[in-house]
Amino acid sequence: MLYFSQAHQDPEELDLDQLAKLREFKAKTFPKALVEKYGNSIEFKEKLSKQLEIQLRGLLVEEGSGQPGATEVRPVTDVVLHFADPETGEDLGTEINLDTTLVEVVDFEMIPDYLPTKTGVNKEESGSEGRPRSAGGSLSLDLLGYPDVNRDYYRQRVTYVVLRGLFRPLRFWLVNRGGIGARDVYIDLTIAASSESLILVPNDRIPKSMPSKRTGFVFGLERQPSRPDEIIAEASDTWSWNLEIKALQPQRTVTPPTAFFLGATESCELEVTARIYADTLPEPAVQHLKVMLNVSKVSISIEELLSGMIQEGTESGELEESRAAVSRDL
Repeated sequence: MLYFSQAHQDPEELDLDQLAKLREFKAKTFPKALVEKYGNSIEFKEKLSKQLEIQLRGLLVEEGSGQPGATEVRPVTDVVLHFADPETGEDLGTEINLDTTLVEVVDFEMIPDYLPTKTGVNKEESGSEGRPRSAGGSLSLDLLGYPDVNRDYYRQRVTYVVLRGLFRPLRFWLVNRGGIGARDVYIDLTIAASSESLILVPNDRIPKSMPSKRTGFVFGLERQPSRPDEIIAEASDTWSWNLEIKALQPQRTVTPPTAFFLGATESCELEVTARIYADTLPEPAVQHLKVMLNVSKVSISIEELLSGMIQEGTESGELEESRAAVSRDL
């Protein structure tokens, strides 16, 4: 291990004979030794400590490989990236198939605002449905006493069903097959689709629960999209993402949480190119994975969608109420 200083020196004080010998020495040692350069004492300490750790790990691996029954482990960092099962984290290999459904709601624009009824309202002051109206004949939220009512409640319910059916989670599995651990592992992902139909969505943009009937702030309440096009319209043929892992020890497997969700407006093949960086890798390791995204398309009306949800037993009471309200107001 040789370290050469690059600190600034007064040219008048240089010994040209010594400089020539130094250059000759460098030319001889560069191909055979671990050579580093440093600009100051702090940089020297950082590089020396890192390289000592790497060399010690390598020596320990070589010593261990000579023991009876020891498996052959190379004294390098060897990070392998695969897909993982979203639920169990099990290794799924480098190629997977994902099945998804694009539900096209043909009469989405006909979904009415959500306006709850209020008991005890004088029928002479209300419309035929028993809901108060303003002087202009439109429904008045102020008279209802619900200033924070979520008018998009029905639209958000339908959007929730469409998005949950369209997107599938993508999770990754990593292993360091080498004998030297890695720190600051950074994975740069590029996802290229065979058509401009791919949609990549961060976890926080996929609704995890049914929407609320109120718009007022509630701690922990997520923002709900009001129509599928808010996300589906972002379809493209190329996306990028990145993953970061603090450390990956030798012979260890890591399965980070779900990275993001994938969906598409039509079936397509995806090629995932991963460039893996780490402090013990001399250059990025490049790996390729494939996804076949199979999209089934279904056209459906609001009435059919809500009926299907009720038959599945999903919050049947509220959904029956929603279907009745939507059918009445269409």
